[in-house]
Parts: sequence; C-alpha cells; structure tokens
Amino acid sequence: MQASNIEGPATPVRGREREQLDLEARREEFRLKLERIRQWLSQERLDGVLLTRRDSFAWATAGGDNRVSSATEMGAADLWVDHDSVVLLANNIEAPRIDEEELDGLDVEVFAWPWYRDAEAEIQRFVAGRHGASDAPKAGLGPRPQALFELRCQLTPQEIERYLELGRLAAEAVETVAARLSRKESERQIAARLNAALLERGLEPVVTLVAADGRMHRYRHPIPTDNVVERSAMLVSCARKGGLIASLTRLVHFGRLSKDLEERHAAVVQIDAAIMQRTRPGKSGADLFDDLTRLYAEAGFPGEWELHHQGGATGYASREWRASPNETRKVQLHQAFAWNPSITGTKSEDTIVVTEEGFTLLTQGSGKWPVLSVEVDGNVIQRPDILRL
Repeated sequence: MQASNIEGPATPVRGREREQLDLEARREEFRLKLERIRQWLSQERLDGVLLTRRDSFAWATAGGDNRVSSATEMGAADLWVDHDSVVLLANNIEAPRIDEEELDGLDVEVFAWPWYRDAEAEIQRFVAGRHGASDAPKAGLGPRPQALFELRCQLTPQEIERYLELGRLAAEAVETVAARLSRKESERQIAARLNAALLERGLEPVVTLVAADGRMHRYRHPIPTDNVVERSAMLVSCARKGGLIASLTRLVHFGRLSKDLEERHAAVVQIDAAIMQRTRPGKSGADLFDDLTRLYAEAGFPGEWELHHQGGATGYASREWRASPNETRKVQLHQAFAWNPSITGTKSEDTIVVTEEGFTLLTQGSGKWPVLSVEVDGNVIQRPDILRL
C-alpha cells in the first residue's frame, strides 16, 4: 500500500444545528453524571464533593477542561457538586474563561476570588461547615479518588459517541503521518508532525512515542530522539479530547518484511485480538493477566509479556488500571480498554469499548490502513498490519 492511499478527510465545519444537537447531548450527559454523583453522596452521607483533578472535572462536566498547564493533572479551577447545585470555584483570571468556554450551556454557578488571595483559604471558606469529600487532598476534605473512579467506569451513550469521534480523529492523525514517513527523517521530526496533526484536529497529545529501526527492538517506551529512520518506524499516541484518552500504535516498514518480523507481528496481533475478545464484564484484571500469559505461550513467545505491561482499562486516564496478577478490579459493561501486547520488534494497540455483544473499536481510521484478519473463537477480528512504504 502506498503512502498516498492513506489520507484522512478534513474535519467538516459544524453548523448551528449540529452545535445545538451537541449541546443537548452534553446536557444529558451532564445530568447523568450529576445523578451518579448525588446518589453516591447520599450513600456516603456526604454534603458534597470537590473535583480538582483534570480527569474528574472533564468527566463530571461532560468534557470541560479546567487546565492552564498541561504539566500537571491538577486543574486551575475546582468543581463543587452537592445535592442541589454545581459551583465552579476559581480565581478571577480563570473563572470567566472556564465558565464561558468550558461550561457554556451547563447550569453551573460561579464562586470567584481575586487572583492575589490564597486559593486554599478561599476554598476552605466556601466549604466551611460542610461534610464533604474530594478527588485529591485539598481544603481539608477527605480524598476519595478510588470511589470517584468507580463512578466513571461505565461510559454513557454520549461519552461513547464522543469517544468514537476522538478515536477516529486520533487514528486519522497517526495513520496520515505514518503514511508520509520518509527515510532519514528523525524521530523528533516525526513526533513534531504527529503532535501537530493531533492539535490541528483539536486533540491534546498526552503520550507521543516514536522509534526507528533498532530502538523498536530495544525499548518499549521510546521517547523520540535524533535517531533517523532507515528501514522501519513505530508511532505511538495517547491523545485526549473532552477528557477522554484514545491510545493506538502503528508500524511502517520500507521494503519487504523479513519472515521473522512477519511471524512476530502475526503473533502479536493474534494476542491482541484474543484479549479484546476476552475482555468481558465480570472478569478481573488478574483474570485477564492470566489470559495474556497463556496467549503469549500459545503464540510461541512465552517470556515477552515480562518486558512490558499489557495495558488495561482506559477512559479519563491513559490507563485507569493495568492487568496484573493482583488486580482485583473488574471489567464493566461500556468500559473502555486499551491493550498493548508487544513482542520484541513489534506491537499492536488500539482502544475499544466493551459492549453487550463483544466490543467496538474506537480508534478506527480511514479504513485504508492494511489489516490482518484474525480468527478468535469463531469471530474474525481485523488488526492493523505493518504498512509497507
């Protein structure tokens, strides 16, 4: 397949009618989130909860962003949710922007203070006398991050629609850049083009990894360097939009593949397809880890799983939890997962959501990327092949 065959379509301009539909869907998602939070508050006998983390804020507000800096997972504004109201807490620099641009159309009150006052003291003043919790240590409230994580495991229909758009855009960006690679291009140059492609599509690069040739064999997490492409490259992206994160990997190769690489890639996509198929409600992370170790052995590569984590639940974090021998958390219906099995020199990774019938692939690209058809328990699953340039 030639590079010119893989070209992502430009994102269409959305009109007022589409914007109104999006707003109605967002309001419904926001309502469902508040319903979950308030049920939890009643069960825990709490007056309210303070959400300060970026992932919590995005989840609760159906895609709002409370950041200024991308270098921290803590936001520049907080959200207080109680049984009767939702309040944005921020200084006078951030409050207008976040209220008008990130929470537009949602029923949220604002509590603001001059930027030169101590934020912690202002928040303590606001929550004084209330029995509350938080998603991180703040204002003397008891942190309850795990309980709040459990509330967001099952995606709403609106979140799945947002995830499908995110996944399409992320795959489009990665596949378009990968298809245009050239020899002697450095990993840093490739990473720069990939990040630009994501940003142009309204996505935030969370993780960008690029490996050329020998670094594909040596490192599972190849931070981009000045190393240049001679024969092959791997592009890895975790991209965020509306708080949700999509993960995927694509590989390219100049010229004919060696028989060894063909066999390794065939094995890794078989493992990937099988673990996707076996990600079913009620199975624990430990159960899935046992499945993975058996799959590696059956594929003829029994020790490769020890060289890298295998992925796991995703959503508002690149990995909410990973499959491991001691992971007791269980798969939920409508929960997102990103598995990333790897065999030295190759890897397979996409993002899925668990459904009643099985799973839906979220990071579906243009449909022009080469695929391998893999049979698992009588079902044929398509996984990305290595693109030959």
